[in-house]
Amino acid sequence: MATNLHAMMRYQTIDRCLKKVDQIWTWQKLADACADMLGKEFKIEKTPARRTIMKDIQIMRSGKLGYEAPIVFDRSSLGFKYAETGFSIFNKPIGNNELSEIKNALNILQQFSGNEMIPELQEVLVELEYTLSIQSKEKPKTIIHIDESLNVLKKQWLYPLLNYINEQKAIRMLYQSFGKEEKEYLISPYFLKKYNGRWNLIGLSHEKNEARTFPLDRIIEVKESLKEYIQNNGKDANSYFKDMIGISKYRDKQKKEKVQFKALGLNKSYMLSKPIHSSQICIKETETFAIFELNLITNYELEMELLARCDEIEILKPKHLRKRLLERAKKFIEINH
Repeated sequence: MATNLHAMMRYQTIDRCLKKVDQIWTWQKLADACADMLGKEFKIEKTPARRTIMKDIQIMRSGKLGYEAPIVFDRSSLGFKYAETGFSIFNKPIGNNELSEIKNALNILQQFSGNEMIPELQEVLVELEYTLSIQSKEKPKTIIHIDESLNVLKKQWLYPLLNYINEQKAIRMLYQSFGKEEKEYLISPYFLKKYNGRWNLIGLSHEKNEARTFPLDRIIEVKESLKEYIQNNGKDANSYFKDMIGISKYRDKQKKEKVQFKALGLNKSYMLSKPIHSSQICIKETETFAIFELNLITNYELEMELLARCDEIEILKPKHLRKRLLERAKKFIEINH
């Protein structure tokens, strides 16, 4: 994701440079302009190589992005320029239907992003709104609402971590669990996942040689390590999370197991219409109840899902899950008695 954003921002930067016809734009000057942008937007102190800039120009010319940028090399000035005066990658004409779709897309994207709008994406949206002349004096009517976390601390780690994951670099991370002292971890970062309003990093702890989950709001410091990055055996985020609800495991090599429960009353209809996991199947249904089966890793998030329906659910198996939920219920009764 971060790599695609970087490329998109380089295209935009090259476009801005080439629109300035009073200057000569060698590949080095274009690279320096992109480096300045990457430093400001991503805190990356790295200048793109000549190969990267030339590939960017080739892609911009190709038409693969919805435009064919007329970028030519001027031998007299030894620099790149637009062959067409006034050309910009944002100048592609669009019809009324496309314009309406873009308005709706921008509105939805801004609502979805909320307070977490990526700075460089915000800049692109502003320029799109300006270039396409779709600004409105009236605030667009909100037709979609997405719950956002009240916890907005430490989200500055999100995009640096994305870069470390994409570049497959090990990191040293200063982290503080609730009620514990600060501790430094050597991590090979694998995935980022937002669950229940909180962003989490999942990576391999070099010390324990096991996968760990770290909420971003508990991270104090992150820096690159010179230690070798340990690969995650080809797993992507979808395959890693598909066998569980949420993000946690009770142990690293925990295997999935069959969970059966009986849903009563209205909860029966609710569970039929909205499964709590992709593995959920209904193995029996009557007028008053239905029996469901899941094949997944039993974890804290699964327990919370079932406890939320505790007045209309009977856990059939496994026994250890039934026992753990009963213990939680007993504690609740003791505290609130």
